[in-house]
Amino acid sequence: MEEIETNVGYVYLMRNRSMPAKVKIGLTMGDPNERANKLSKHTGIPEPFEVVGKISTPWPRDVELEVHRQLSFLRLSKNREFFIADIARDNFMASDDEMNQYFMLLIEHAGEEVDLRKRREAIDGEYWEMQSRHESERQKFLWECMKKNHPERAEEARQRFRQPPDGQTNKS
Repeated sequence: MEEIETNVGYVYLMRNRSMPAKVKIGLTMGDPNERANKLSKHTGIPEPFEVVGKISTPWPRDVELEVHRQLSFLRLSKNREFFIADIARDNFMASDDEMNQYFMLLIEHAGEEVDLRKRREAIDGEYWEMQSRHESERQKFLWECMKKNHPERAEEARQRFRQPPDGQTNKS
């Protein structure tokens, strides 16, 4: 099977106690804890971010986009990676821990979905390359049979499909 180029990274789930009822879902090509530390250094952030969960994936951008798409109805702003995680608004979950588990489940599912989609794309490409190769081999086989068994027909076909020299037109 064809090798797929990848950039292994992480899709993470973070929380910050100074931002209750919100989670941050993003990606990093490095260590998610280092990303949390970097985000926490800004003077406008009173408390540090905490990595609640993470998955490693060869396609972090695609997984992040898929999770963001699935959670678009909870997104606080189109250009931010923060989502509403308010237990008071939820009819199913009773704790932040359950909410975190739910978000991680969605992230893991998105990872599986993207992985399967990427493998399917690779297989589809491989399939069409195989089909093209088979057709080329079939045509070559038939041409060789014609040349061997019916050389006059092969010569007629060669004359019919011969390209005229550059700048000239075919006068048949």
